[in-house]
Parts: sequence; C-alpha cells; structure tokens
Amino acid sequence: MGWIAALVVVLPVAGGALWVRSRVLVVRVTGQSMLPAFDDGQKLLARRTSRVPVAGSVVVVKPFDGPLLVVKRVAATAGEVVPPEVAERAGLAPGDVVPQGSLVVLGDNVDASIDSRTWGLLPASSVIAVVLRKMGAPAAKKPDWMLMDEPVPIGEGEFGQFGFRFRDGPEKR
Repeated sequence: MGWIAALVVVLPVAGGALWVRSRVLVVRVTGQSMLPAFDDGQKLLARRTSRVPVAGSVVVVKPFDGPLLVVKRVAATAGEVVPPEVAERAGLAPGDVVPQGSLVVLGDNVDASIDSRTWGLLPASSVIAVVLRKMGAPAAKKPDWMLMDEPVPIGEGEFGQFGFRFRDGPEKR
C-alpha cells in the first residue's frame, strides 16, 4: 500500500517536470556574438515556441540540421525591410522585404557574430524558443591564453590532446 502512496506523489511531480521541460529551455551563451547584452557563459531561460517572434526579440534558433542552437536577435520578420547588410547574401535587392515564412537574425556584436549576414534568411520555423531572462551570473571567464583565435602548433602528426595538429611529432617522455 505504501508504493501506491509513493506513486500518487511521484507521478504528478514527474508529469509536472515533463510539462515544464516541454515548455522551457535553458541555454548557455557560447562566445561573444551577443555582447553586451549577454556574456560568454551566461545562462538564459527561454520559452519554447512555434510562433514567429517580433523584431527585437532575442531567440534561440537552429539554423541548420544537427544539434547546433544559437542565440541571436530578430532583426526583421516577414513583410519588414531586409537590413542592407543581409540583402545581398539573401539574394535580395536593398529595400526588399523579408518573404513570408522567413526571418533575419543578427548578433549584437557585429565583429564577433555569424548570423544572417553569413547565412542569409532563415526559415521562421528555425526559431526554437524566445529568451525570457538571464539566469544568474555568467560562468567564470576564461584566462586570456584560452581565448586564442588559432591553436598554437606544437608538433607534427595526428591531432594532439586538445585537437591541435602537431608539426614535429609528439614529444617522447
């Protein structure tokens, strides 16, 4: 009889947790493309949606097949003018509007963002969630030596411990 009481407590709690998980998403910003709004390592709470958000909303998008999710700001939706820096990449003339079912997303930090300036228009269906708020402080900052743009070659051969291609072969110990 005790197991029935346990089920009466556990099932609603588990069901509630599954319901919440189906509605919200926690993502971590990786990189500097959304500075100054969101720091590298910042966790964000987002609401899953199938609706097209309004311009200015921060969204989580899945720009391609695969596991990659990115956080960007919606710059234009269907019927709005395509930003000039995106028009050529999208195959549109300056002043054209975003076609139905598409949108433009941009990172806040122009110099560090890969977005619609690179990808062109995205399908509106690529929006996974709309960001609601920040969650806590960003993760600890990486030391400067970890922020290198390119790996430092240290030997020759296949990939080393951190994915660097060695020039002179692995050192023997």
